[in-house]
Amino acid sequence: MDAGWYGAGAGPSPDEFEGDWPVYTGDWRVNEDCHPQGLGPIARRAHESGRRFLLWFEPERAHKGVPITKRHPEYFIEKPGSDELLLNLGNEEAYAWCLGLLCKRIEALHIDCLRWDFNLSPLEYWNLKDAPERRGVTQIRHISALYRLWDTLLDRYDWLLIDNCASGGRRIDVETLRRSVPLWRSDAMCPADFRAVTAQCHAQTFPLWLPYSGTSTGRLYDTYHARSCYSPALTTNYTFSERDSFGDDPAKLKWLRETLREFLALRPYFDGDFYPLTSFSACDDQWTVLQYDRPESGNGAVLAFRRDGACFAAGEFALRGCAAGRSLLVSEKESGGEWTAEGARFRIELPQKRSSRLMYYKIV
Repeated sequence: MDAGWYGAGAGPSPDEFEGDWPVYTGDWRVNEDCHPQGLGPIARRAHESGRRFLLWFEPERAHKGVPITKRHPEYFIEKPGSDELLLNLGNEEAYAWCLGLLCKRIEALHIDCLRWDFNLSPLEYWNLKDAPERRGVTQIRHISALYRLWDTLLDRYDWLLIDNCASGGRRIDVETLRRSVPLWRSDAMCPADFRAVTAQCHAQTFPLWLPYSGTSTGRLYDTYHARSCYSPALTTNYTFSERDSFGDDPAKLKWLRETLREFLALRPYFDGDFYPLTSFSACDDQWTVLQYDRPESGNGAVLAFRRDGACFAAGEFALRGCAAGRSLLVSEKESGGEWTAEGARFRIELPQKRSSRLMYYKIV
């Protein structure tokens, strides 16, 4: 469950672009108009079906006027001209309140994954608390307290996973990666029809530093677009809004089933070694070719994209890892084809612009 489940008196939020959920941030009471029985039945149904329960929070931000900001204004930092307040996590009383709140929710609902968002630029707030000769102290205390809080939660609840979605990827650093995984690595994926090239750029760079991360498919029933988004964790947003119809078109459902089967077959390869076989580019006139190699199994996968403006229709690529210089048996489920290739001469043809190919190989 993403944002919008909370706030006494909040109205319904059919999707993230509608409803008044932002102005209730900081009021972590369940929105009883939308959930008259609370969130317990939803969490139980998730667990009974063999799934894990993810719940969205944004503990460090509060909208001015929600109850906690009135009871304890000293917990928050206010910026002139803004109705958004920053929790001063370096304040020990504010820290204790935040930790207690999260522990109660985790225990009551057995939250398996805590989605931790942060839709605020905090630097100006922190600087307001510091004298000029002490600039940075409030920031240091806040971030140190954040890491301490996450460590405490992870020690206390050994099943817990923290999803660091932080305004779509704005808080991915070495220390957060020690404690969390970004299941939503960029807010660039919020629109229904974001650029597939953006997703390809992420797919080409994230795995070099971050083996596990997640993104979204958007809402286009399009194989090229969906493949551009394949990643260890994938959110399918085809049921994005309560106002959307879903499941009325058998052809779309058939496509979605086939696409998800393909993704689930590819996903184990993300655990292996990763090699980008083309140079990084955000331009539409390029190719992106990605190799996922499993040396312990002697096999792997290659995912290739010819972008909208790419003028060349074929290329030869030298595979790396266990496949380098070896004879390979290559297969492609989409075409049903199978052929032998040398690792140093792996030819890929994409006659159509804005097209893709997914191929598997094994050493022979």
